[in-house]
Amino acid sequence: MSPKNEVLPLNFLCLKYVSNILIHVLSDDEGKNYLTVEKYLLDATYEVIQDLLKLILNTENLDASTRFSCLHVLLREDVRRVDTGVFPHSYYEKIMEILKEKCGSLQHLNLKGVWVREHPNLLSDLLTKLKYLRVLIMPHIPDDLVLETTLKLSKLSVLDISGECAFSENALRRLRSTSINILHIGMYGVLDISGECAFSENALRRLRSTSINILHIGMYGKCAFSENALRRLRSTSINILHIGMYGKKEICQDGDSTEVMADVILQLPNLNVLKIYSFTGSALLKLYKRLPEYKTKLTYIHDTDTDKEILEAIVHLCPKLQSVNFNNPQDGVLCSLGRLKCLNSLKLSRPIYRDLACYLAKSGGRLQVLKLNLIKENRIDVSEVCMYAPELQTLECFKLSLCCLQPDNYFMNLHTVEILYCDVSANVLRYLLMNTPFLRRIVVGDVIMMTDGDIFRLCADCEFQCLEELWFSSARCLTATSVELLMGHCRNLRVLGQLSGWDVTPNDMDYLRTVIMSSNLDLTLLPVGVFP
Repeated sequence: MSPKNEVLPLNFLCLKYVSNILIHVLSDDEGKNYLTVEKYLLDATYEVIQDLLKLILNTENLDASTRFSCLHVLLREDVRRVDTGVFPHSYYEKIMEILKEKCGSLQHLNLKGVWVREHPNLLSDLLTKLKYLRVLIMPHIPDDLVLETTLKLSKLSVLDISGECAFSENALRRLRSTSINILHIGMYGVLDISGECAFSENALRRLRSTSINILHIGMYGKCAFSENALRRLRSTSINILHIGMYGKKEICQDGDSTEVMADVILQLPNLNVLKIYSFTGSALLKLYKRLPEYKTKLTYIHDTDTDKEILEAIVHLCPKLQSVNFNNPQDGVLCSLGRLKCLNSLKLSRPIYRDLACYLAKSGGRLQVLKLNLIKENRIDVSEVCMYAPELQTLECFKLSLCCLQPDNYFMNLHTVEILYCDVSANVLRYLLMNTPFLRRIVVGDVIMMTDGDIFRLCADCEFQCLEELWFSSARCLTATSVELLMGHCRNLRVLGQLSGWDVTPNDMDYLRTVIMSSNLDLTLLPVGVFP
Protein backbone atom coordinates (compact mmCIF):
# COMPACT_ATOMS: atom_id res chain seq x y z
CA MET A 1 0.00 0.00 0.00
CA SER A 2 1.26 3.49 -0.82
CA PRO A 3 2.41 5.47 2.23
CA LYS A 4 -0.13 7.40 4.28
CA ASN A 5 -0.21 11.16 4.52
CA GLU A 6 0.85 12.41 7.92
CA VAL A 7 -2.08 13.53 10.03
CA LEU A 8 -1.86 17.27 10.57
CA PRO A 9 -1.34 18.44 14.17
CA LEU A 10 -4.47 19.40 16.07
CA ASN A 11 -3.23 22.95 16.67
CA PHE A 12 -2.78 23.49 12.92
CA LEU A 13 -6.23 22.09 12.15
CA CYS A 14 -7.73 24.42 14.75
CA LEU A 15 -5.84 27.40 13.33
CA LYS A 16 -6.98 26.49 9.84
CA TYR A 17 -10.59 26.20 10.97
CA VAL A 18 -10.55 29.53 12.82
CA SER A 19 -8.71 31.30 9.99
CA ASN A 20 -11.31 30.12 7.47
CA ILE A 21 -14.07 31.56 9.67
CA LEU A 22 -12.19 34.86 10.02
CA ILE A 23 -11.59 35.07 6.28
CA HIS A 24 -15.30 34.52 5.63
CA VAL A 25 -16.41 37.06 8.26
CA LEU A 26 -13.91 39.76 7.27
CA SER A 27 -14.22 39.39 3.51
CA ASP A 28 -16.72 42.27 3.18
CA ASP A 29 -15.35 45.71 2.30
CA GLU A 30 -17.57 47.63 4.74
CA GLY A 31 -16.01 46.38 7.99
CA LYS A 32 -19.34 45.46 9.62
CA ASN A 33 -17.84 42.67 11.72
CA TYR A 34 -14.56 44.31 12.76
CA LEU A 35 -15.59 45.16 16.34
CA THR A 36 -17.28 41.79 16.89
CA VAL A 37 -14.15 39.91 15.83
CA GLU A 38 -11.88 42.13 17.94
CA LYS A 39 -14.01 41.47 21.05
CA TYR A 40 -14.16 37.74 20.31
CA LEU A 41 -10.35 37.49 20.11
CA LEU A 42 -9.67 39.79 23.03
CA ASP A 43 -8.70 36.96 25.39
CA ALA A 44 -6.58 35.07 22.83
CA THR A 45 -2.84 35.04 23.52
CA TYR A 46 -0.48 36.93 21.25
CA GLU A 47 0.99 33.59 20.07
CA VAL A 48 -2.41 32.56 18.69
CA ILE A 49 -2.88 35.93 16.98
CA GLN A 50 0.61 35.69 15.43
CA ASP A 51 -0.08 32.21 14.08
CA LEU A 52 -3.41 33.31 12.63
CA LEU A 53 -1.79 36.31 10.98
CA LYS A 54 1.00 34.21 9.50
CA LEU A 55 -1.44 31.65 8.12
CA ILE A 56 -3.82 34.21 6.61
CA LEU A 57 -1.22 36.61 5.20
CA ASN A 58 0.56 33.76 3.42
CA THR A 59 -2.57 32.09 2.04
CA GLU A 60 -2.29 31.75 -1.73
CA ASN A 61 -5.15 32.92 -3.96
CA LEU A 62 -6.67 35.02 -1.17
CA ASP A 63 -7.45 38.52 -2.40
CA ALA A 64 -5.44 41.42 -0.99
CA SER A 65 -8.45 43.26 0.44
CA THR A 66 -9.42 40.32 2.67
CA ARG A 67 -5.82 39.81 3.83
CA PHE A 68 -5.57 43.51 4.63
CA SER A 69 -8.85 43.40 6.59
CA CYS A 70 -7.52 40.48 8.64
CA LEU A 71 -4.27 42.35 9.28
CA HIS A 72 -6.21 45.43 10.36
CA VAL A 73 -8.42 43.53 12.82
CA LEU A 74 -5.99 40.96 14.22
CA LEU A 75 -3.01 43.23 14.72
CA ARG A 76 -2.71 44.51 18.27
CA GLU A 77 -0.16 45.99 20.65
CA ASP A 78 1.20 42.73 22.10
CA VAL A 79 1.92 41.03 18.76
CA ARG A 80 5.67 40.40 18.49
CA ARG A 81 6.07 39.06 14.95
CA VAL A 82 4.64 40.12 11.59
CA ASP A 83 5.44 38.68 8.15
CA THR A 84 3.43 40.86 5.79
CA GLY A 85 3.43 38.66 2.69
CA VAL A 86 2.93 40.08 -0.80
CA PHE A 87 0.56 43.03 -1.33
CA PRO A 88 -0.20 45.30 -4.29
CA HIS A 89 1.41 48.74 -4.37
CA SER A 90 -1.83 50.49 -3.39
CA TYR A 91 -1.74 48.89 0.10
CA TYR A 92 1.80 49.92 1.09
CA GLU A 93 0.92 53.18 2.84
CA LYS A 94 -2.08 51.64 4.64
CA ILE A 95 0.04 48.77 5.96
CA MET A 96 2.73 51.18 7.20
CA GLU A 97 0.10 53.25 9.03
CA ILE A 98 -1.48 50.21 10.71
CA LEU A 99 1.90 48.84 11.80
CA LYS A 100 2.84 52.24 13.20
CA GLU A 101 -0.45 52.49 15.07
CA LYS A 102 -0.62 49.00 16.60
CA CYS A 103 2.83 47.40 16.81
CA GLY A 104 4.78 49.04 19.60
CA SER A 105 5.98 45.68 20.98
CA LEU A 106 7.05 44.19 17.67
CA GLN A 107 10.29 42.19 17.78
CA HIS A 108 10.31 40.63 14.29
CA LEU A 109 9.26 42.47 11.13
CA ASN A 110 9.51 40.94 7.66
CA LEU A 111 8.58 43.33 4.85
CA LYS A 112 9.29 40.97 1.95
CA GLY A 113 6.40 41.52 -0.45
CA VAL A 114 5.73 45.09 0.69
CA TRP A 115 8.37 47.02 -1.23
CA VAL A 116 7.97 50.44 0.45
CA ARG A 117 11.01 51.89 -1.27
CA GLU A 118 9.00 54.90 -2.44
CA HIS A 119 7.84 55.72 1.11
CA PRO A 120 11.07 56.17 3.11
CA ASN A 121 9.54 58.71 5.49
CA LEU A 122 6.70 56.36 6.47
CA LEU A 123 9.09 53.47 7.00
CA SER A 124 11.47 55.64 8.98
CA ASP A 125 8.63 56.84 11.24
CA LEU A 126 7.53 53.23 11.78
CA LEU A 127 11.04 52.06 12.70
CA THR A 128 11.41 54.94 15.14
CA LYS A 129 8.49 53.52 17.14
CA LEU A 130 9.70 49.90 17.12
CA LYS A 131 12.13 50.18 20.03
CA TYR A 132 12.12 46.44 20.80
CA LEU A 133 12.78 45.24 17.26
CA ARG A 134 15.31 42.38 17.08
CA VAL A 135 14.84 41.10 13.51
CA LEU A 136 14.28 43.41 10.53
CA ILE A 137 13.98 42.03 7.00
CA MET A 138 13.60 44.66 4.27
CA PRO A 139 15.52 43.68 1.10
CA HIS A 140 15.61 46.10 -1.87
CA ILE A 141 14.10 48.85 0.31
CA PRO A 142 16.32 51.12 2.47
CA ASP A 143 17.81 54.44 1.45
CA ASP A 144 20.05 56.68 3.58
CA LEU A 145 17.18 57.92 5.76
CA VAL A 146 15.88 54.42 6.53
CA LEU A 147 19.38 53.13 7.20
CA GLU A 148 20.10 56.00 9.59
CA THR A 149 16.89 55.22 11.50
CA THR A 150 17.76 51.52 11.59
CA LEU A 151 21.06 52.32 13.34
CA LYS A 152 19.10 53.70 16.30
CA LEU A 153 17.46 50.32 17.01
CA SER A 154 19.56 49.28 19.99
CA LYS A 155 18.20 45.71 20.30
CA LEU A 156 18.47 44.79 16.60
CA SER A 157 20.39 41.52 16.09
CA VAL A 158 19.38 40.44 12.55
CA LEU A 159 19.27 42.90 9.66
CA ASP A 160 18.52 42.06 6.02
CA ILE A 161 19.18 44.94 3.62
CA SER A 162 20.18 42.73 0.70
CA GLY A 163 19.28 43.32 -2.91
CA GLU A 164 19.38 46.53 -4.92
CA CYS A 165 19.07 49.13 -2.18
CA ALA A 166 19.29 52.91 -2.59
CA PHE A 167 21.60 53.83 0.30
CA SER A 168 24.88 55.61 -0.34
CA GLU A 169 28.44 54.68 0.50
CA ASN A 170 28.55 57.22 3.34
CA ALA A 171 25.38 55.84 4.93
CA LEU A 172 26.77 52.33 4.84
CA ARG A 173 30.06 53.47 6.37
CA ARG A 174 28.11 54.73 9.38
CA LEU A 175 26.67 51.27 10.01
CA ARG A 176 27.78 50.67 13.59
CA SER A 177 26.15 48.35 16.10
CA THR A 178 27.12 46.25 19.11
CA SER A 179 23.97 44.12 18.88
CA ILE A 180 23.76 42.99 15.22
CA ASN A 181 24.81 39.33 14.92
CA ILE A 182 23.57 38.55 11.39
CA LEU A 183 23.71 40.98 8.46
CA HIS A 184 22.45 40.31 4.92
CA ILE A 185 23.70 42.93 2.50
CA GLY A 186 24.19 43.21 -1.25
CA MET A 187 23.42 40.53 -3.81
CA TYR A 188 24.12 36.84 -3.45
CA GLY A 189 27.31 35.35 -4.94
CA VAL A 190 25.65 34.86 -8.31
CA LEU A 191 26.25 37.43 -11.02
CA ASP A 192 23.90 37.16 -13.99
CA ILE A 193 24.82 39.47 -16.87
CA SER A 194 23.19 37.31 -19.49
CA GLY A 195 20.91 38.69 -22.17
CA GLU A 196 21.56 41.67 -24.44
CA CYS A 197 23.47 43.82 -21.95
CA ALA A 198 24.55 47.42 -22.41
CA PHE A 199 27.83 47.24 -20.50
CA SER A 200 30.96 48.29 -22.36
CA GLU A 201 34.11 46.37 -23.12
CA ASN A 202 35.96 48.40 -20.47
CA ALA A 203 33.37 47.49 -17.85
CA LEU A 204 33.82 43.80 -18.53
CA ARG A 205 37.58 44.22 -18.44
CA ARG A 206 37.32 45.58 -14.91
CA LEU A 207 35.35 42.56 -13.68
CA ARG A 208 37.49 41.30 -10.79
CA SER A 209 35.88 39.55 -7.85
CA THR A 210 36.65 37.62 -4.71
CA SER A 211 33.00 36.88 -3.88
CA ILE A 212 31.21 35.81 -7.09
CA ASN A 213 30.63 32.04 -7.16
CA ILE A 214 28.37 31.68 -10.19
CA LEU A 215 28.60 33.87 -13.29
CA HIS A 216 26.18 33.92 -16.26
CA ILE A 217 27.51 35.79 -19.30
CA GLY A 218 25.70 36.54 -22.52
CA MET A 219 22.37 35.45 -23.97
CA TYR A 220 23.60 31.90 -24.57
CA GLY A 221 26.10 33.18 -27.10
CA LYS A 222 24.59 36.48 -28.27
CA CYS A 223 27.06 38.88 -26.63
CA ALA A 224 28.34 42.32 -27.55
CA PHE A 225 31.69 42.24 -25.75
CA SER A 226 34.96 41.73 -27.59
CA GLU A 227 37.68 39.12 -27.37
CA ASN A 228 39.98 41.48 -25.45
CA ALA A 229 37.31 42.21 -22.86
CA LEU A 230 36.63 38.54 -22.20
CA ARG A 231 40.36 37.80 -21.92
CA ARG A 232 40.52 40.13 -18.93
CA LEU A 233 37.92 38.21 -16.94
CA ARG A 234 39.73 37.23 -13.74
CA SER A 235 38.46 35.87 -10.44
CA THR A 236 39.69 33.55 -7.71
CA SER A 237 36.18 32.78 -6.47
CA ILE A 238 34.13 31.89 -9.57
CA ASN A 239 33.29 28.17 -9.40
CA ILE A 240 30.57 27.94 -12.07
CA LEU A 241 30.59 29.81 -15.39
CA HIS A 242 27.67 29.85 -17.85
CA ILE A 243 28.89 31.17 -21.18
CA GLY A 244 28.26 30.76 -24.90
CA MET A 245 25.49 29.01 -26.77
CA TYR A 246 24.73 25.32 -27.25
CA GLY A 247 26.35 24.03 -30.43
CA LYS A 248 28.07 27.35 -31.26
CA LYS A 249 31.86 27.52 -31.15
CA GLU A 250 32.19 31.30 -31.36
CA ILE A 251 31.44 33.44 -28.31
CA CYS A 252 32.87 36.85 -29.14
CA GLN A 253 32.29 39.02 -32.17
CA ASP A 254 35.93 38.79 -33.14
CA GLY A 255 38.88 36.44 -32.66
CA ASP A 256 39.29 32.73 -32.00
CA SER A 257 36.92 31.76 -29.17
CA THR A 258 38.91 28.64 -28.27
CA GLU A 259 41.97 30.80 -27.57
CA VAL A 260 39.84 33.19 -25.52
CA MET A 261 38.27 30.35 -23.53
CA ALA A 262 41.74 28.95 -22.86
CA ASP A 263 42.64 32.32 -21.30
CA VAL A 264 39.40 32.39 -19.30
CA ILE A 265 40.03 28.91 -17.88
CA LEU A 266 43.58 29.94 -16.96
CA GLN A 267 42.40 33.13 -15.25
CA LEU A 268 39.67 31.39 -13.22
CA PRO A 269 41.89 29.06 -11.16
CA ASN A 270 39.03 27.77 -8.99
CA LEU A 271 36.58 27.09 -11.83
CA ASN A 272 34.80 23.74 -11.32
CA VAL A 273 31.99 23.76 -13.89
CA LEU A 274 31.92 25.31 -17.36
CA LYS A 275 28.32 25.17 -18.62
CA ILE A 276 26.53 25.91 -21.91
CA TYR A 277 29.75 26.14 -23.95
CA SER A 278 30.09 22.84 -25.81
CA PHE A 279 33.64 23.10 -27.22
CA THR A 280 35.61 23.13 -23.97
CA GLY A 281 37.95 20.39 -25.21
CA SER A 282 39.31 22.59 -28.01
CA ALA A 283 40.02 25.37 -25.49
CA LEU A 284 41.78 22.91 -23.19
CA LEU A 285 43.91 21.71 -26.12
CA LYS A 286 45.07 25.29 -26.76
CA LEU A 287 45.91 25.65 -23.07
CA TYR A 288 47.71 22.30 -23.01
CA LYS A 289 49.96 23.29 -25.90
CA ARG A 290 50.93 26.45 -24.02
CA LEU A 291 51.21 25.01 -20.49
CA PRO A 292 51.41 21.20 -20.57
CA GLU A 293 52.07 21.01 -16.81
CA TYR A 294 49.08 23.16 -15.79
CA LYS A 295 46.23 21.55 -13.81
CA THR A 296 42.66 22.90 -13.64
CA LYS A 297 40.03 22.22 -10.98
CA LEU A 298 37.33 21.43 -13.54
CA THR A 299 34.92 18.68 -12.48
CA TYR A 300 32.54 18.99 -15.48
CA ILE A 301 33.05 19.79 -19.16
CA HIS A 302 30.98 19.63 -22.35
CA ASP A 303 32.75 19.00 -25.66
CA THR A 304 31.86 18.32 -29.30
CA ASP A 305 33.77 16.22 -31.86
CA THR A 306 36.34 15.17 -29.29
CA ASP A 307 39.38 13.48 -30.85
CA LYS A 308 42.37 11.69 -29.31
CA GLU A 309 44.51 14.85 -29.19
CA ILE A 310 41.80 16.77 -27.34
CA LEU A 311 41.27 13.86 -24.95
CA GLU A 312 45.00 13.84 -24.19
CA ALA A 313 44.73 17.50 -23.18
CA ILE A 314 41.64 16.81 -21.06
CA VAL A 315 43.35 13.92 -19.24
CA HIS A 316 46.45 16.00 -18.41
CA LEU A 317 44.71 19.27 -17.50
CA CYS A 318 41.63 17.92 -15.68
CA PRO A 319 42.66 15.19 -13.22
CA LYS A 320 39.63 15.98 -11.00
CA LEU A 321 37.07 15.57 -13.78
CA GLN A 322 33.97 13.77 -12.47
CA SER A 323 31.42 14.35 -15.24
CA VAL A 324 31.74 14.74 -19.02
CA ASN A 325 29.26 15.40 -21.81
CA PHE A 326 30.60 14.39 -25.24
CA ASN A 327 28.79 15.07 -28.52
CA ASN A 328 29.97 12.84 -31.37
CA PRO A 329 33.27 11.62 -29.86
CA GLN A 330 35.68 10.38 -32.53
CA ASP A 331 37.07 6.87 -33.01
CA GLY A 332 39.15 5.64 -30.08
CA VAL A 333 38.27 8.44 -27.66
CA LEU A 334 36.02 6.48 -25.31
CA CYS A 335 38.49 3.60 -25.07
CA SER A 336 41.00 6.00 -23.47
CA LEU A 337 38.48 7.68 -21.18
CA GLY A 338 39.36 5.28 -18.37
CA ARG A 339 42.49 7.35 -17.69
CA LEU A 340 40.24 9.85 -15.90
CA LYS A 341 40.25 8.12 -12.52
CA CYS A 342 37.63 10.38 -10.87
CA LEU A 343 35.08 10.11 -13.70
CA ASN A 344 31.73 8.75 -12.49
CA SER A 345 29.18 10.48 -14.75
CA LEU A 346 29.08 10.12 -18.53
CA LYS A 347 26.69 11.62 -21.09
CA LEU A 348 27.25 10.61 -24.72
CA SER A 349 25.50 11.72 -27.91
CA ARG A 350 26.19 9.78 -31.13
CA PRO A 351 29.07 7.73 -29.73
CA ILE A 352 30.69 4.83 -31.61
CA TYR A 353 29.22 1.66 -30.14
CA ARG A 354 32.41 -0.43 -30.10
CA ASP A 355 34.22 2.37 -28.23
CA LEU A 356 31.41 2.56 -25.68
CA ALA A 357 31.54 -1.21 -25.18
CA CYS A 358 35.34 -1.00 -24.79
CA TYR A 359 35.05 1.74 -22.15
CA LEU A 360 32.36 -0.09 -20.20
CA ALA A 361 34.39 -3.32 -20.20
CA LYS A 362 37.52 -1.54 -18.94
CA SER A 363 36.24 1.24 -16.66
CA GLY A 364 32.47 0.84 -16.29
CA GLY A 365 32.90 -0.16 -12.66
CA ARG A 366 33.41 3.49 -11.67
CA LEU A 367 30.27 4.81 -13.40
CA GLN A 368 27.33 6.05 -11.34
CA VAL A 369 25.50 8.00 -14.06
CA LEU A 370 25.19 6.96 -17.71
CA LYS A 371 23.17 8.94 -20.28
CA LEU A 372 23.11 7.69 -23.87
CA ASN A 373 21.65 9.48 -26.91
CA LEU A 374 21.38 8.39 -30.53
CA ILE A 375 23.34 5.17 -31.05
CA LYS A 376 21.99 3.84 -34.34
CA GLU A 377 24.36 1.11 -35.51
CA ASN A 378 23.78 -1.35 -32.64
CA ARG A 379 21.19 -2.43 -30.12
CA ILE A 380 22.20 -1.62 -26.54
CA ASP A 381 22.14 -4.66 -24.28
CA VAL A 382 21.00 -3.29 -20.90
CA SER A 383 22.04 -6.52 -19.18
CA GLU A 384 25.58 -6.01 -20.50
CA VAL A 385 25.56 -2.46 -19.13
CA CYS A 386 24.47 -3.97 -15.82
CA MET A 387 27.37 -6.44 -15.86
CA TYR A 388 30.05 -3.84 -16.65
CA ALA A 389 28.67 -0.96 -14.52
CA PRO A 390 27.52 -2.54 -11.24
CA GLU A 391 27.68 0.80 -9.35
CA LEU A 392 25.32 2.54 -11.79
CA GLN A 393 22.67 4.68 -10.06
CA THR A 394 21.12 6.55 -13.00
CA LEU A 395 20.51 5.24 -16.53
CA GLU A 396 18.96 7.46 -19.22
CA CYS A 397 18.34 6.33 -22.80
CA PHE A 398 17.18 8.57 -25.65
CA LYS A 399 16.47 7.34 -29.18
CA LEU A 400 18.12 3.95 -28.72
CA SER A 401 17.26 0.38 -29.58
CA LEU A 402 17.35 -1.72 -26.40
CA CYS A 403 17.62 -5.45 -25.84
CA CYS A 404 18.35 -7.88 -23.01
CA LEU A 405 20.50 -10.97 -23.70
CA GLN A 406 21.65 -11.91 -20.18
CA PRO A 407 18.58 -11.73 -17.91
CA ASP A 408 20.44 -13.10 -14.87
CA ASN A 409 22.40 -9.86 -14.26
CA TYR A 410 21.10 -7.55 -11.52
CA PHE A 411 21.38 -3.77 -11.10
CA MET A 412 22.08 -3.68 -7.36
CA ASN A 413 22.57 0.11 -7.12
CA LEU A 414 20.31 1.50 -9.85
CA HIS A 415 17.79 4.10 -8.58
CA THR A 416 16.59 5.97 -11.66
CA VAL A 417 15.74 4.79 -15.19
CA GLU A 418 14.51 7.05 -18.01
CA ILE A 419 13.71 5.66 -21.46
CA LEU A 420 12.46 8.14 -24.07
CA TYR A 421 11.82 7.64 -27.80
CA CYS A 422 13.45 4.21 -27.72
CA ASP A 423 12.71 0.86 -29.31
CA VAL A 424 12.00 -1.04 -26.10
CA SER A 425 10.17 -4.35 -25.74
CA ALA A 426 8.07 -5.61 -22.84
CA ASN A 427 10.85 -8.12 -22.08
CA VAL A 428 13.43 -5.35 -21.58
CA LEU A 429 11.06 -3.40 -19.39
CA ARG A 430 10.24 -6.52 -17.38
CA TYR A 431 13.97 -7.16 -16.92
CA LEU A 432 14.56 -3.63 -15.62
CA LEU A 433 11.66 -3.87 -13.17
CA MET A 434 12.49 -7.35 -11.89
CA ASN A 435 16.30 -7.07 -11.74
CA THR A 436 16.56 -3.66 -10.07
CA PRO A 437 15.63 -4.27 -6.42
CA PHE A 438 16.31 -0.69 -5.26
CA LEU A 439 14.61 1.12 -8.15
CA ARG A 440 13.01 4.40 -7.05
CA ARG A 441 11.97 6.05 -10.29
CA ILE A 442 11.25 4.71 -13.77
CA VAL A 443 10.04 6.77 -16.74
CA VAL A 444 9.16 5.17 -20.08
CA GLY A 445 7.99 7.55 -22.79
CA ASP A 446 7.33 4.89 -25.42
CA VAL A 447 4.50 2.53 -26.32
CA ILE A 448 4.38 -0.34 -23.83
CA MET A 449 2.57 -3.57 -24.67
CA MET A 450 2.20 -4.79 -21.08
CA THR A 451 -1.13 -6.08 -19.75
CA ASP A 452 -2.79 -6.22 -16.34
CA GLY A 453 -1.64 -9.83 -16.17
CA ASP A 454 1.98 -8.74 -16.62
CA ILE A 455 1.62 -6.24 -13.78
CA PHE A 456 0.03 -8.94 -11.60
CA ARG A 457 2.96 -11.31 -12.24
CA LEU A 458 5.48 -8.53 -11.57
CA CYS A 459 3.85 -7.74 -8.24
CA ALA A 460 3.85 -11.45 -7.37
CA ASP A 461 7.57 -11.80 -8.17
CA CYS A 462 8.93 -8.43 -6.94
CA GLU A 463 8.36 -6.43 -3.78
CA PHE A 464 9.17 -2.98 -5.24
CA GLN A 465 10.06 -1.80 -1.76
CA CYS A 466 11.80 1.39 -2.93
CA LEU A 467 9.67 2.35 -5.96
CA GLU A 468 8.39 5.93 -5.55
CA GLU A 469 7.60 7.08 -9.11
CA LEU A 470 6.36 5.09 -12.10
CA TRP A 471 5.63 6.85 -15.41
CA PHE A 472 4.33 4.95 -18.43
CA SER A 473 3.32 7.50 -21.08
CA SER A 474 1.57 5.07 -23.43
CA ALA A 475 0.31 1.78 -22.01
CA ARG A 476 -3.07 1.22 -23.67
CA CYS A 477 -3.36 -2.35 -22.38
CA LEU A 478 -3.19 -1.31 -18.71
CA THR A 479 -6.44 -0.54 -16.91
CA ALA A 480 -7.54 0.68 -13.48
CA THR A 481 -6.84 -2.86 -12.25
CA SER A 482 -3.09 -2.25 -12.72
CA VAL A 483 -3.37 1.03 -10.84
CA GLU A 484 -5.02 -0.71 -7.88
CA LEU A 485 -2.42 -3.49 -7.98
CA LEU A 486 0.48 -1.03 -7.92
CA MET A 487 -0.95 1.27 -5.26
CA GLY A 488 -1.75 -1.72 -3.08
CA HIS A 489 1.59 -3.50 -3.57
CA CYS A 490 4.23 -0.71 -3.69
CA ARG A 491 4.48 0.65 -0.18
CA ASN A 492 6.51 3.74 -1.15
CA LEU A 493 4.75 4.62 -4.42
CA ARG A 494 3.92 8.34 -4.46
CA VAL A 495 3.54 9.20 -8.16
CA LEU A 496 1.84 7.13 -10.87
CA GLY A 497 1.31 8.33 -14.43
CA GLN A 498 0.56 9.21 -17.14
CA LEU A 499 -2.83 7.58 -16.88
CA SER A 500 -4.12 9.59 -19.85
CA GLY A 501 -2.10 7.12 -21.94
CA TRP A 502 -3.63 4.06 -20.21
CA ASP A 503 -6.99 2.37 -20.70
CA VAL A 504 -8.40 4.32 -17.76
CA THR A 505 -11.70 6.21 -18.01
CA PRO A 506 -12.65 9.45 -16.21
CA ASN A 507 -15.01 7.41 -14.00
CA ASP A 508 -12.10 5.13 -13.10
CA MET A 509 -10.01 8.17 -12.15
CA ASP A 510 -12.77 9.57 -9.95
CA TYR A 511 -13.10 6.22 -8.19
CA LEU A 512 -9.33 5.82 -7.71
CA ARG A 513 -8.93 9.34 -6.34
CA THR A 514 -11.82 8.74 -3.95
CA VAL A 515 -10.09 5.60 -2.68
CA ILE A 516 -6.83 7.51 -2.26
CA MET A 517 -8.51 10.33 -0.38
CA SER A 518 -10.58 8.09 1.89
CA SER A 519 -7.51 5.95 2.65
CA ASN A 520 -5.36 9.05 3.30
CA LEU A 521 -2.73 7.78 0.84
CA ASP A 522 0.21 9.96 -0.18
CA LEU A 523 -0.21 9.09 -3.86
CA THR A 524 -0.61 11.40 -6.86
CA LEU A 525 -2.21 10.10 -10.05
CA LEU A 526 -1.13 12.00 -13.14
CA PRO A 527 -2.33 14.00 -14.94
CA VAL A 528 -3.56 16.12 -12.03
CA GLY A 529 -6.87 17.91 -12.48
CA VAL A 530 -9.65 17.17 -14.93
CA PHE A 531 -9.05 13.87 -16.68
CA PRO A 532 -9.43 14.07 -20.48
